[in-house]
Amino acid sequence: MKRAVLLTAAVLMGSLPLAAPFATAAPVTSAAVTPLPVAGFSSLWAHLGDAYAEELAARVLRDNPDVLRMAARLDEARAVTAGAGGRLKPRVDAAVSASRGNDQFGVTGSESLVRGGFEARWELDLSGRLRASVAAARAGEARDEALYEDAAHAVLARMTEGLVMARMLAAQSRALEASLKAQDETIALLRSRQSAGLNEATRLELALSTRARTQARWSEIAARYSDAVIGLERITGVPVADLETRLNSDDLSVPQEGWVTAVPLERIRGNPAVRAAFAQAQAADALATEARAARWPTLSLTAFLGVQDGSDGLRLAGNPIGSLASALAAPLFNGGQLKAQEAAAAARRDQARAAYESSVRDALADASLAVNGFERAQTLRDGYLAAQAHDAELERLAGRRADSGLVSVIEVSEAQDRLAQAQLQVAEATGAGHLAYIALMRSLGPGG
Repeated sequence: MKRAVLLTAAVLMGSLPLAAPFATAAPVTSAAVTPLPVAGFSSLWAHLGDAYAEELAARVLRDNPDVLRMAARLDEARAVTAGAGGRLKPRVDAAVSASRGNDQFGVTGSESLVRGGFEARWELDLSGRLRASVAAARAGEARDEALYEDAAHAVLARMTEGLVMARMLAAQSRALEASLKAQDETIALLRSRQSAGLNEATRLELALSTRARTQARWSEIAARYSDAVIGLERITGVPVADLETRLNSDDLSVPQEGWVTAVPLERIRGNPAVRAAFAQAQAADALATEARAARWPTLSLTAFLGVQDGSDGLRLAGNPIGSLASALAAPLFNGGQLKAQEAAAAARRDQARAAYESSVRDALADASLAVNGFERAQTLRDGYLAAQAHDAELERLAGRRADSGLVSVIEVSEAQDRLAQAQLQVAEATGAGHLAYIALMRSLGPGG
């Protein structure tokens, strides 16, 4: 019903001016940045044994707008680096100038002068200001390259979590459906026995109450499954209907103890968020150096080669004309502007260093929490597996007793319901183990 309402609203908006922002545009592409290789992120989903995950991941790296946005940002950073490097080299311009006045030597009245040619300028980087600018641009490019990788890793981690959630919820849905079936059988038997006066009405009401709660839980699981698939559609761009025909709904494999071991600190270096914060700190250091160097003198060389022409009252040199000049400039008074810029750059450097330390702490904490979550899920799963084994034996014994006429088949239905509930808990704990493992791979970075 909700989806029908949303679709109706979309149809109505099709005739309104507000629909214009939703018009389909040409696909966003990044010409300079090559899509990241899928294999570099496979640790996120390799444990699932799902071939469709690889296909979806390739599509995400190629088409996901969040990833493409960071690819375009990396394009920009590379262009900025190239531009900063050009400031270290001489610059040649085509120049044309025209003037009229009496400021020329030996002129008493106003005369006209036109010059045209090529002018070369070169600032000698005595203070290191330009080199610091290039270093800052290169560090910014390294930062954006790491952020590009981090964006891809984050999106793929969310995609893998969606795949895990879908399979976990599908398994829980099957367990709840089995539980509902067993409860329906119990309710039918209780109604027959109540009609025959063989049991109290309270037992039937208790069974009906239990079924109502199970039905509500099944509806919740179904809604969460729908949410998971919609989330996958958002990440992958694959329509829900297409996803549902391809998604693997098999039970998740049981995580193995060897999946998670002690996390070496060196692996945290692979976290792209940590690398981006480190590169940002390097960029801030270079910008602070550039701001400090701006207070020192600058030396520039200028050369001109061209032709000139003027009015008859001017005495002009023969064409072509040329000149070579140098200029030394030092800031003396600027109202404290350069000093304030240097202080601001130093403050930004301190911020970047603190952000880097914070990113390292976050990565370490995330890894530790993921390991704890994995161990907690393993402990729960082991307990639920033991309970499931006992419930399976209880179901078998109840079936034998019912076949012998020692107990009612109601006891068999109740045992089947207990077994289904245990299966529900095992599926949830298994899924939690997979999610904790994905969180650990996310904290370690690609290839973790």
